[in-house]
Amino acid sequence: PIDYTLLRQDLINAYNLTNGFQQDPNEVLYQVSETTTSPEPEALSDTTSENSEEEIPHLHIPLPPIYNTPNNPAPVIPPVINMAQPNQQDFQQLRAAITALTQDPVAWLEDFTRACNANGIANGRKLEVVPAYLKGAASTWWNANQALPNNNQNKITVWTGNNNNTDFIQNFPVAFRIQTLVEIWTTELEQRRQQPGEDVNTYAAALQKLYRRVETNAFAYPEAIKARKFVNGLLPDL
Repeated sequence: PIDYTLLRQDLINAYNLTNGFQQDPNEVLYQVSETTTSPEPEALSDTTSENSEEEIPHLHIPLPPIYNTPNNPAPVIPPVINMAQPNQQDFQQLRAAITALTQDPVAWLEDFTRACNANGIANGRKLEVVPAYLKGAASTWWNANQALPNNNQNKITVWTGNNNNTDFIQNFPVAFRIQTLVEIWTTELEQRRQQPGEDVNTYAAALQKLYRRVETNAFAYPEAIKARKFVNGLLPDL
């Protein structure tokens, strides 16, 4: 059974440790755990995840004296707003893909954004979450970027909205958009035709996906060429 007294106490302590939930509870609790000796848990789960090092740890922190006494009244805990945390299972494949660089950066970013949206993670929070899923070369790139001076025009400061290199969604694909990938995408675009059994909407979506990969701020196909490419690739009427 749940001990609601201890649960209530944990919430109160989390409120105080995070300055009224103005700080990230996971970050604060981790910092406290690094400087506090935690008692051993009474029991361990019978099943250990193969990726346990990737999972968010469960921390036990010694609590201060109980609240709601005459000399130590309990504070009023406000509702938590926009504190959505990523579902670890949703992000496991994304972490593996960026580590091995087995997925092109545009597709990876689209998948990451889709996973965030499904978990209720807003744009501002995405920039806080994404570093945990950048591994290998991507992690090195991120650390180097964040070490740039604050006034550097290439230092990422927002997820999106500035429409320049300070946007993650603009800077990240460019950093990993190697020429080999561009050549592969360009060839796919040139050869793409509507396939037998493929409806027009699916064919159009496939073309748009390829255009997003080959186009940049400095280069974009004219709309007239896109329209001609689309029409020429349609299956002939039967």
